[in-house]
Amino acid sequence: MDYPVLNKAPDVAAAVVPHAIDTNGNAVAVSPARPLPVALQAAVGSIAWGAATAVAATGASKQLIAANAARKALMIVNPVGNAQMSYDLSGGTVTLAGGVPLLAGDIHRFTGPDCPVGAVTFIGTNAQNLVCVEGA
Repeated sequence: MDYPVLNKAPDVAAAVVPHAIDTNGNAVAVSPARPLPVALQAAVGSIAWGAATAVAATGASKQLIAANAARKALMIVNPVGNAQMSYDLSGGTVTLAGGVPLLAGDIHRFTGPDCPVGAVTFIGTNAQNLVCVEGA
């Protein structure tokens, strides 16, 4: 539909005049002096990662990280040089053969709806560390 935009005729060949609506409800032509309005918003899905926490394995199943309903992300790291470790996202008693295996140098990341909010347990070789980083 062709209509004037603050007394400026539209380009009839293209039949379009880029415009924005001002606070009075008037259609105002877009120009370098009057660009389209922009509203800045926080990034969607941004994660603020916390500090890394190293938890020493004892050779028995133990807690890696406590439950946290506000957790939005979790990263579990088995440092290079370690033996295989295994973890359980449900927080139950875990065995090396029965948990999720994490080989030396591997990193498992969980974000969004896949991120566990309950406690996480793990098992590994005595005196080796498993590292976790929580995101909010």
